[in-house]
Amino acid sequence: MRIQANVDGSAIEFSRSWFTGRATLVVDGTPTTLASPYALKTQINFSGKNRYVATVRGHELVIEHHMHFPFPAFRPAEFRLLLDGALLAEESGF
Repeated sequence: MRIQANVDGSAIEFSRSWFTGRATLVVDGTPTTLASPYALKTQINFSGKNRYVATVRGHELVIEHHMHFPFPAFRPAEFRLLLDGALLAEESGF
C-alpha cells in the first residue's frame, strides 16, 4: 500500500508492506520507519488496528490502519491519514 500527499509544500509518502508489516513514512525524500518487521508487535496484532504518529512541518500526522478479520492477509486493509485531526487521505488495499 502506498499513499502520497502534500503537507505545507512537503511531499509525503506512506507505504506499508503487507508481507513484512514494515511501515515507512518518507517526507521530502527522508525515510522514517514507523513499524519494523523485526518487532514482535508488528507481526502479532489481535486488535486489528495500528496507529502511527509523526510530526510533519509542525503538524501532527496520524496514520490509522484497520485490518479485517478473519484472514486479514487476504482482505484489503483500510488506511486513513489525519493531519491535525482533519482527514488528509483515505485508501483501501494491500
